[in-house]
Amino acid sequence: MNTVEKHFAPTILQEAIGEPLRSEQRTTDFLPRVLSPLDMLVIFIAIVLFIPDSTVVQVTQQAGGAAYIFWLIGAATFLLPGAVVAAQLYRLLPAEGSIYLWTHRAFGSLWGFFAGFCAWFPGVLVLLTTGEFALSLVQSIGFQASAGQANWLSAPWQQGIFVVLFLCLAGWFSTLSLQRVMKTARWIMVGYGVATLSVGVAGVVWLLSGHTPQTSFALSQMGSGAQHISLYGVIVLALLGVEVPLNMAAETKKSNAASLFLRWGPIIILVAYLIDTFGVMAVVSTTNMNPAYSTLAAVGIVFGIPASIVLGCLFIGFFFITTVIYNIAFARLLFVAALDHRLPTSLAKVNRTGCTSRAANTQIILVLAIVILLYFVLPLLYPKEGLNYSESIYNVVDAATTVI
Repeated sequence: MNTVEKHFAPTILQEAIGEPLRSEQRTTDFLPRVLSPLDMLVIFIAIVLFIPDSTVVQVTQQAGGAAYIFWLIGAATFLLPGAVVAAQLYRLLPAEGSIYLWTHRAFGSLWGFFAGFCAWFPGVLVLLTTGEFALSLVQSIGFQASAGQANWLSAPWQQGIFVVLFLCLAGWFSTLSLQRVMKTARWIMVGYGVATLSVGVAGVVWLLSGHTPQTSFALSQMGSGAQHISLYGVIVLALLGVEVPLNMAAETKKSNAASLFLRWGPIIILVAYLIDTFGVMAVVSTTNMNPAYSTLAAVGIVFGIPASIVLGCLFIGFFFITTVIYNIAFARLLFVAALDHRLPTSLAKVNRTGCTSRAANTQIILVLAIVILLYFVLPLLYPKEGLNYSESIYNVVDAATTVI
């Protein structure tokens, strides 16, 4: 490229992608640059790595050793290409809002807003899903601590109170300074990493002790082609979210802060899922698998109930900080849309700690309204559901999140 071409390249590029949005120009006037490369990696892991998904693969398909091949296929065809595309878009447009901004530049304001909404709404529903995962973990801890004699939080209204308190606490924590949130998140993620490795270690100890794997590792266990497609879909769902940390791209300290998670994050995610899939398959019988706490069962069977309870507490801490990070990250979509006058400008308000408090609180209030409807109102209309009501709620909410 000669000197003239270098001079005109930025101009040509700017003409191609259009004039900057107000949110691109003014985000740093409201939000401080505090995120380090490590913080972006932590956000990525919190968004993508839901260890119960490693159990879902076995519960839904009982795939055996084929699960490993499909994890690799899913990573090669979806997670890694997604990271490459996100890296290129981030390099071109390193601003707040990720999908909202990128789609606006590619297809115009209407599709940009629509894509932003489609990214935002399931992110809000996930706040309810994480609360339900924490609820299931508490129930599992009570069941194991009492040797099967206790049934904690069995009534829908009790479950509703727990989820409401969980979301309120996460909502309050979301309004603190981002530096404080990420400092806490880093420590919780260390515990989460230890918990994740312990599931894999449980599988190794189980096999070295002379036990046979509870689920066959044979590749021939998978059946029809329809099962293959379904399994691939479940794994792709588990790997969603590579672009979410870039909702906060303008808040990074360095211009290349996202490069760490975009390069190494997919590998970390894949290895973690493979480790936990192995641990659950080796130790837990397919007839006793539950997506919410089969990882706890694996550790409990090998190392005892106290170790399983500790693991449960670590996972609860993870789902709490994940709820906080989801709330913060998706509030940025409301924030940038409000800055661009596509939503009420009051949603662009930040508090004294530099948090998009109005947008974050709006999301929490919306989810709390759903919780009140699901756990307090609908049980009165469907009293025959009884103790199965919580499971039915989880299935419906998770399906809605998946479809959107």
